[in-house]
Amino acid sequence: MNEPDPISPTLTIDGLAVFIHETIDSTNNEAKRLLRVGKIDDFALIVANEQTAGRGTRGRSWISPKAAGLYMSIACVKGYESVTQTETLTRRVGSACCELLATKLKIAVETRGVNDLFAQGKKLGGVLTEASVAGERIDWLVVGLGINVRSQAVELDADNTNRPIALDDLLEHPLAQKSVIELRNALASALIQCIRNT
Repeated sequence: MNEPDPISPTLTIDGLAVFIHETIDSTNNEAKRLLRVGKIDDFALIVANEQTAGRGTRGRSWISPKAAGLYMSIACVKGYESVTQTETLTRRVGSACCELLATKLKIAVETRGVNDLFAQGKKLGGVLTEASVAGERIDWLVVGLGINVRSQAVELDADNTNRPIALDDLLEHPLAQKSVIELRNALASALIQCIRNT
């Protein structure tokens, strides 16, 4: 696992700590490691260009090839009074992602179940929420988001029963890297707002 780069000057979100990795096992795993050793006081964003062990719900593998998708997690030290709030939060994050993609890219994305993002009947991405629970109280939580950007991610996951799709497949022209970074930043801001308002 590579050491994280310094805080990115392109990701200044209300003083948020940002950890950027070229390659990592999972942004959710890294978020939990940072939380467990006390490196996060409030919120932090963990971003990777590639995940070697990305995960979805129920432990399913999430294919995360280099420079082919958006892979990020928000870590939060916030006490929620009820475990049921995590499902509410996951639904709100999914809805916020759909709204942002519609606004920024003019594409129709919908949520399915609690966690999945679909476009044209195919899986585009997903949300994975994990938490440290003491009784009914949540001491900290991690909200992970993965979205396929390049067709490379789709090709590597071609055996998936719900054949996935990528943003580039939905657009007339592939997203420029600058636009990918801008989208990443906007999604990070949307996730943080969802957490703060839940």
